[in-house]
Amino acid sequence: MTVLYDLRDSKNFADLTLTVWDYGPATVVELSGEFDAYTAFELRRHLALYPSGRLVHVVMDLRKLGFVDSAGIAVIVALSKQATARNGSLRLVVPENHLLVKLRRMGLVKLWPVHDDLESALNAIARLDETSAETSTAGTG
Repeated sequence: MTVLYDLRDSKNFADLTLTVWDYGPATVVELSGEFDAYTAFELRRHLALYPSGRLVHVVMDLRKLGFVDSAGIAVIVALSKQATARNGSLRLVVPENHLLVKLRRMGLVKLWPVHDDLESALNAIARLDETSAETSTAGTG
């Protein structure tokens, strides 16, 4: 699978860079830098500007994130709740690093599927989308 990077939105908030783009049924939210109380507030405010239908199946790519505090984690939890309320999902792309250790200690890895790379997360969402399409067409026959 080739990831398409056209039509992406990039924004900087102090030491955090946000890049958002769509790939099939998924919206990829890539974060790089430091995700702290200030940048979490700004990120939440910025994401609220997106149409509600855009953040249904969300893949958060956190591979370039150097630091995250509890305010950053709270934004991830909020995105997850929003996606679930829209019958969607949240998936994380996190390498084996300090952030994954932190998420494990907090018991949060039980809430979301965690992937080593973006491709596997996008493939998982594509499979979910295919399954839901098959289920909805089977119910109409």
